[in-house]
Parts: sequence; structure tokens; C-alpha cells
Amino acid sequence: MPVNEIDSQKQGIVVAVAALPKTYAEWKHCIEVDCGIPLTTSFCERRIQALDDEQDRHTQAFRDKYGEEHLAQVISWFRTALDSDAVAAD
Repeated sequence: MPVNEIDSQKQGIVVAVAALPKTYAEWKHCIEVDCGIPLTTSFCERRIQALDDEQDRHTQAFRDKYGEEHLAQVISWFRTALDSDAVAAD
């Protein structure tokens, strides 16, 4: 067990690690409720554009941290949001 986990347990601190969303509903809840970001048309379009840009350093970091499969899934969820009634008008 890593030292900081042991120290946290001794101090009675509970550390929660959020799992990556596995479904569209989980992802949508994460964006809108956990992060407090409204899914608007312009927000979804900006995120798709940024995440589609392989030269963008934030996209590269996202891919390095979460993998190509999760990156593709997140882009797909943004597109699903745009194609549904889930997005709010800007």
C-alpha cells in the first residue's frame, strides 16, 4: 500500500477516485452535474473540434492519460449530445 494511502487511513481521511464514465448517461451526468457545465451546442462543437485536433497538446495529454479508445468514445458522446435533445440552446 502506498505511504500516502496509509497516512490517509491513519488520519481517518477517505479518498474517493472517480471512475471514468462507461456510458453516455454516466458521461452526461459527469459533465452537467459533477462539473456543473451545461451541454450547449457551442460547448459540444468546441469540444469536438479540440478533441479531433491531434496536434492540440490538451488532446495529446488526454489520449496519453486515458487512451485512444476513451478519447474516441468521448468524441462520440459529444456528437450524440448534439444529435439529441440533450443540448441546451446557446
